[in-house]
Amino acid sequence: MDAIYTHPLLDQIGIHLLKQINHFPQKVLFVDDKLNHVQSLEGPLAELNIDYIGVRYSKADERVQEFDAQIADLQMKHFLKFISDEEAREMLSPA
Repeated sequence: MDAIYTHPLLDQIGIHLLKQINHFPQKVLFVDDKLNHVQSLEGPLAELNIDYIGVRYSKADERVQEFDAQIADLQMKHFLKFISDEEAREMLSPA
């Protein structure tokens, strides 16, 4: 069984690489949190007659929706000392 670890750049770089080395897997299983990345491989791999299973990973959706740039900025300022979201909220809230 051949395996290639790659990034969403598979559709641009990986497929070009497969063509260059003339090596085509029978099947590709691709997991990503962005639907457009998952869908972007379907066409190019079908053109190469490669079976494709695309899975959109959604476990982080809630966390992404709750993203707060102010909290992230504060956490970056204190990077060497991990600050939880809760601690950051307390630091950002007026006393």
